[in-house]
Amino acid sequence: MTYSAILIDAMKERQGIPSDNQAAQRIGIPRGHLSNIRAGRRHLTPNQIVTVAELAEIDPGIALLRRYQETIEDLETRHHLEKIEEEIQEVRAVS
Repeated sequence: MTYSAILIDAMKERQGIPSDNQAAQRIGIPRGHLSNIRAGRRHLTPNQIVTVAELAEIDPGIALLRRYQETIEDLETRHHLEKIEEEIQEVRAVS
């Protein structure tokens, strides 16, 4: 499952949205696009990620980072991005 699909599910759960049709309307995309996201043929745009993350009450910056991470094939680079995310989370926990 792609991060875009995971994020949409988190939004649906947080907002009490029962159907993908209603989720697509809330995001402002055609229902077919959401189906393609679920099938891995399409992803949310950066603007859509921010919108959906806010509705899911997830930090938009972390959501953007996680979406970007899944596009990286090099494991070392992914590891560096994961470390950045962990450091961000630690700083926020202290604040």
